[in-house]
Amino acid sequence: MGYRSNAGRMRFAIAIFIISSLRIPAAAQTTSTFRGSGRTRIRTVFLNLTGDPKYAHRLWTYLDFELEDVGVTLANTEVGADAVIDGTVATEVKNTTFALGAVRLGSTAGGSTVDLSFCASLSTDANAAVFDTSGAEVGKAVREKYPSATTVTIDPRSDLAKSERFKDNLIRSLRDSGFKVAASPPSDITLHVDLVPLKVPIEEKVVHYEISALARDGTLLNRATGDGVLSATALERAPEECPDRLDNMDWLSDTNALASAARMVAQQLKKQNTAILNPPAKR
Repeated sequence: MGYRSNAGRMRFAIAIFIISSLRIPAAAQTTSTFRGSGRTRIRTVFLNLTGDPKYAHRLWTYLDFELEDVGVTLANTEVGADAVIDGTVATEVKNTTFALGAVRLGSTAGGSTVDLSFCASLSTDANAAVFDTSGAEVGKAVREKYPSATTVTIDPRSDLAKSERFKDNLIRSLRDSGFKVAASPPSDITLHVDLVPLKVPIEEKVVHYEISALARDGTLLNRATGDGVLSATALERAPEECPDRLDNMDWLSDTNALASAARMVAQQLKKQNTAILNPPAKR
């Protein structure tokens, strides 16, 4: 499209790194059932955790801290413990695809062209409409670059068919920034826009767990199953319009699934003990 010139390349920062259609965080994917007996007060618990050694140990550590916080201690053996917590932890590597949009934007004024390309939104949904909101800030960036310009023409060779909402937001943002959008030259500025949708392969490390707490009298106190993303890595480099967009994927695993599961189990045992210590008044 030929908008590299002696004027050099200028990128602008648009705060539209929107993450749309996100999967529910790991902790919210937990399915939990609390039963409780109303008879057994849980003071000591024996942990029987199996599966992936590293992450079973991590769950053990989280349970140790969480149970201590609710007044429950760990027993060295199952014999004599008020309850047994059985758990299995498994991990797997999964491949998925995210959607990412690059907006290649060139502005020409006075014979000089400047590259104002930027990154649109990133989505965990491979088929997401990643450009819909991305045009809303373009006018501000163009106004900052050309403070005295009054008219803008959008190059008819621009590829805007991939998102009518982007086109509408682009025109609205230009007008809101004080520009008159001319249907054809002459104008102070000509904008050329290409929308480039990308499919980004992502490798995720996922944890799956099942936990149950059984009281000494055989009552099932709690059963929980769940999963979560431990880490994620992009398998391809980000496009030049988004140089840092895929470097840090921590936003995908910002909730620790195993820590959340341990907290939930501990709170359920606390609920059991509270019901015993504070029984409902008889009518």
